[in-house]
Amino acid sequence: MAKMNKVMNPEEMSKVTQQFAQEHTKFTITDEMIGETLEAALGQEGDSEEEDAIVNQVLDEIGISLNEKMANAPRVPATASSIAASQKQTNREDAEIEQMLANLK
Repeated sequence: MAKMNKVMNPEEMSKVTQQFAQEHTKFTITDEMIGETLEAALGQEGDSEEEDAIVNQVLDEIGISLNEKMANAPRVPATASSIAASQKQTNREDAEIEQMLANLK
């Protein structure tokens, strides 16, 4: 063990390990952000279309027509305030993530 301590400085190895942990945390946060962004930009549209097609196929197979049953159902249009509230929440989450990244530096 004494030979190993002479060859490898434990304090230096500790610093390297801490630096690695910080870089790994940065990478993980960045990877999550990129993944969420790509999922939001690319994944949801195609998925929802595919999901709708599957749901419609199943409903057709069991003989249910949503258009006939739901024609008289009330509809709630998206309002500017609900869209703005959603955007504010997204902005808050982005700010929190950016703050975490800044704290890592």
